[in-house]
Amino acid sequence: MSVFLSLSGVQSSSPNSSLKTFTCTTSGLSCTAGIGRSTVRIDFCISIILHGVSGNVSSAPRCQLGRKEVILPPVVLNSIQQVSDSPECLNVSWSRVLHLFPVAETEIKNGHLNSQIEFAAKGQVNAQVRNVTVSGLCILVCLFRPDTLYTIRLRHRYQGPASPWSQWSNAVQGRTAEDGEMKLNF
Repeated sequence: MSVFLSLSGVQSSSPNSSLKTFTCTTSGLSCTAGIGRSTVRIDFCISIILHGVSGNVSSAPRCQLGRKEVILPPVVLNSIQQVSDSPECLNVSWSRVLHLFPVAETEIKNGHLNSQIEFAAKGQVNAQVRNVTVSGLCILVCLFRPDTLYTIRLRHRYQGPASPWSQWSNAVQGRTAEDGEMKLNF
């Protein structure tokens, strides 16, 4: 018995643009279709067709923005600054190259990025990873110990688990503020 898998779809960069089709056929388990000079700002609709001796079976079309399928490039971590009144917090500042990172500031502000921070205190062997809420290019992260030097990296994905994580950013070090509590010894 011979079974072939076909991937076919259309792409459109705007409601008024012409549709471009792409196809891929394989007897294996994966299929990659060349879609030419495309960007992540294009809408894609994909159907999968299974060709067998008994006939063909087709999936329902799956349509979504191309950027949900793309791995965002790593961002640049610019600085880590302590917060004087909050010794468990650090201000994390990052940037991106807009033509490579196809998420507008309004989308970032509206919560369209899922983000994670990786951090390790000086001398700590294993880094920890935590989800963080990002709504701008500077974020306040409050999960650290006072007066501690940390090495930090950041990564993002677009709108949740349908999109893969970017690679980690460059690593930057920052120290939390000293704890302002007065300690008395008797």
